[in-house]
Amino acid sequence: MSDANFFKRPKLPWQRRYEALRALLVDRRPAAAVAQTYGYTVSYVHYMKHQFKNGLLDFTTLVPQEQKRRRRVTRETREKICDWRRRGLGAGDIAQLLDEEDVELIRAAEMDDQAWEFLSFWKSVSRGAAPTLVFDSRFTSYEKLSELNRAHCLFITLRRRGKELVRAAESLQDWQKIHVPHAKRKYPNLQAHESHVRLRGYVGEIRQIIIRGNGREEPAFLVTNDEKRTLGEIVSDYARRWRVENGIAEAVKFFHLNALSSPILIKVHFDILLTAVADTLYSVLASKLRGFEDCNAQRIHRHFIRGKGQQFRKRD
Repeated sequence: MSDANFFKRPKLPWQRRYEALRALLVDRRPAAAVAQTYGYTVSYVHYMKHQFKNGLLDFTTLVPQEQKRRRRVTRETREKICDWRRRGLGAGDIAQLLDEEDVELIRAAEMDDQAWEFLSFWKSVSRGAAPTLVFDSRFTSYEKLSELNRAHCLFITLRRRGKELVRAAESLQDWQKIHVPHAKRKYPNLQAHESHVRLRGYVGEIRQIIIRGNGREEPAFLVTNDEKRTLGEIVSDYARRWRVENGIAEAVKFFHLNALSSPILIKVHFDILLTAVADTLYSVLASKLRGFEDCNAQRIHRHFIRGKGQQFRKRD
């Protein structure tokens, strides 16, 4: 990229920080406007300003990307992460700071390719079965969605919603009532609106489904290239992803999955393996308790594991 876009849309991390600080200190733009333009949070913009004024951010010597040596997370790095969190920095800001210290992370460009990598893996083990990928909106870009569509791979994902989208959805009419027949679902009866829209970076039109009445303040925007299945089937398939997320939330809250014992890869895998084993054992125990078959691990632990009792033994 050798035109003006090299300066207007910087891609390299050091260049993006440089342009953001230049806009803040030279052009005197507000921190909120700088954060919105360059994809930072306001807290991180102020943090960069503090680092630069105290000589902790240097642009005189730049290390080429291909010469960087990545290293693993240490105890000192974890303490820095805790300090950054106390300062109010978000996950994206912390990832940027870790990248400056050459800590190995999954980059956004690599995340965009995760859908393709999973598709390649699926084709290697499925023996020709056509998949339908269901994933979060941050999992890939609209350009990659267009590539999946050209590869005849069906997908269902969320559309990134903004204030204008939410405001436009409030004025829509023609809402359809649908039922999601999933067990333990708190809001099985939803309202949905279907249309076809264009997304930046996506070639052609794409099917959009807006959902409300799901217990959230703002509606959800689904996009899919599946034109054959009904409205209720699409929403029901995506609702299964929410059930997976609930399972992950339970693993984090009850099994403390986010408190891994070590950054070393083999120990992280062992932690996850033990979590899966423990969750399976709780499910087996719940299946043998009449009236508690659908309870989660936390409730089973509260009623049957943590509870106290007395045992009396009679002589024959």
